[in-house]
Amino acid sequence: MKKVALIFLTLFSLTVNAYQRIPVQEASPISANVSADALNRIAVENDRIIGVKGTSGQFELDKDVEAGQIFVKPVVKEGDEPIHIFITTEKGRTYSLGLIVSEIGAESIVLAPLEDSIATTGEKSSSYESALKELVKAMHTQTTLEGFSIERAQLKLPKIQGAQVSHVQSYAGRQLLGEVLEVTNNNHEAIFLTEADFYREGIRAVSIIDKAMPAKSKTRVYLVRS
Repeated sequence: MKKVALIFLTLFSLTVNAYQRIPVQEASPISANVSADALNRIAVENDRIIGVKGTSGQFELDKDVEAGQIFVKPVVKEGDEPIHIFITTEKGRTYSLGLIVSEIGAESIVLAPLEDSIATTGEKSSSYESALKELVKAMHTQTTLEGFSIERAQLKLPKIQGAQVSHVQSYAGRQLLGEVLEVTNNNHEAIFLTEADFYREGIRAVSIIDKAMPAKSKTRVYLVRS
């Protein structure tokens, strides 16, 4: 598997405490965590944000027109419904974001368009999307997939929102790696999972079976890495 270096940026015009690089694709909504009390930077790799649409009164917006980035500060508080915004870019793309308000430090969210990755590798968008869907489907149905070997494991991973995470098995191919995770909520309260909880370097897709997890429940999460 080709490894891609993840660069952590620490210097901006404003102080930023955390960095999220999230793969995105048009027509595929994504979630990200934002600070409840600070400005949160949102930018798009190799593109510029030119328009933002959202519900009036949910957030304050500051546009950096020259750099093509925006800064968002929630008006709603932690525990409220996510802030849903639509971002349009100079390249004519539109992305849908669900911003989860949390009591954390200021976030820097960089959207990494999958369209650019596909163009770089010479793969057509339709075939790439088809490969992702077929891999996720095979992991969900626990069936074999041509060109992939199944490696079974039962590894404990770091907890997410206090829930236990186990790596159940992997689907290893030449260009893609699928991972099947099992999440167990042993808490006495319900939790709500988001795609942003699982995004890491190299991850191209996240599929969560049950985002809303009652206490003492389990669900499966499927990750696809390049």
